[in-house]
Amino acid sequence: MRSRHSVEEKFEIVMEALTENTTQAEICRRHGIFPTQLAKWKEQFIESGKKGLSDGRHPHSGEEEIDDLKRMIGEQTLVINAFKKRLQGGSR
Repeated sequence: MRSRHSVEEKFEIVMEALTENTTQAEICRRHGIFPTQLAKWKEQFIESGKKGLSDGRHPHSGEEEIDDLKRMIGEQTLVINAFKKRLQGGSR
């Protein structure tokens, strides 16, 4: 069995496992890898995909979260004040 596969080969094998109606055992036989190796590659692929789909920000630090909440409160305050002005102007 081959001991090294390029990134492109790993990608092709994982995509084959995720998209084709072929058993994983058949895919492993065809490419000369163990099922545990394919499972590991699939897990790495999926975890990397999750990271790629994130908004690029790391979990909030306390200060970042506070800043985001302040911004949201400020935006909501502007909306509420606009509605109040509209209601006061419409009832007179």
